[in-house]
Amino acid sequence: MNQLREKVRTLTPRTSGVALEETVARLNPVLRGWFGYFQHGHRLVFPSVDGYVRGRLRAILRRRAGRAGRACGRDHQRRPHG
Repeated sequence: MNQLREKVRTLTPRTSGVALEETVARLNPVLRGWFGYFQHGHRLVFPSVDGYVRGRLRAILRRRAGRAGRACGRDHQRRPHG
């Protein structure tokens, strides 16, 4: 899981000028591959990975809005998942 987090961290830099859609497009093959490999054995890990990835993407949006740090509090209501 640490390798996956490291890969997600490198693909989602908060100071990048890349469009969010392009960032998600780069991230999808990594997550799909990881899911395809572990889908039968480690189901309980997926919610934590999902939360981590969503937090990274919200942090990018927060940074672009001129606010520092990771997403917290009202950011989760501004950008709900679904």
